[in-house]
Amino acid sequence: MIIYGILTETNIGKLFIAGIIPGLVTIGLYIVAIGIQTSIDPKLGPPGERTPWRQRLVSLRGTWGIMLLFALVMGGIIAGIYTATEAAAVGAVGSFLIALMRRSLTLSSLIAILVDACKTTAVLMAVIVAAAVFTNFLDITGTPHHISEFLQSLDMTPMGILIVIICIYLVLGCFLEGMAMMLLTVPLFYPIVASLGFDLVYFGVLVIVVTELAMMTPPIGMNVFILKGTFPEISVRTIYRGVIPFVGADIVRLILFLMFPAIIMLLPNMAG
Repeated sequence: MIIYGILTETNIGKLFIAGIIPGLVTIGLYIVAIGIQTSIDPKLGPPGERTPWRQRLVSLRGTWGIMLLFALVMGGIIAGIYTATEAAAVGAVGSFLIALMRRSLTLSSLIAILVDACKTTAVLMAVIVAAAVFTNFLDITGTPHHISEFLQSLDMTPMGILIVIICIYLVLGCFLEGMAMMLLTVPLFYPIVASLGFDLVYFGVLVIVVTELAMMTPPIGMNVFILKGTFPEISVRTIYRGVIPFVGADIVRLILFLMFPAIIMLLPNMAG
């Protein structure tokens, strides 16, 4: 979402807020997918021992830091107290203070954290600079204009053109990694989508959803082969059989988002 926001100059805070309800929808659909599978074959997910509610609540004590940080960061963004960039600083300072309170921070670990932060920042800035150069190149060559003319020549409704763009993402997912897909396609597509009257926050969430789905689609789902490399003893056929129910859930999710844009835009519109 940060990369998309930078590429399209879209409010990153609104993108984060827009992802909350779609995330909950995703959880619900995955639960349904798991429920269907285990009802057909109970061996896939045998029931565990029941835990009393008191014990469950007690086990949450170790997560107070995460919940507090989430409330500070997302609560501040939603309430408009600070921007997404300022929220990152709040999260970093909050994490530092919590680590001090837990006495889990040492000088060596602090140095390692700072080094990792510098590496991540350097990589991210290189990506942003490359994306900016590529976007300017596309503007000079007039590529977005030519693509827009081609899509408009298809004599389709705006939703039809959006579905064509989504299909392009699904095909590209067979060959490209998610970040590469975004850097190559978002500068091309977002001016077209904006000209069709779609909100760029809405399109941003769709891009992220479709990109993740494309990384699992056969015949060359990149994430499937990464999983194969992590667990070489498991066959690709078995991995595909395992992910197909969740791909189905993702397709249902995508259809819901296309049919009911309010699922994505409700919270950003409320946030103002």
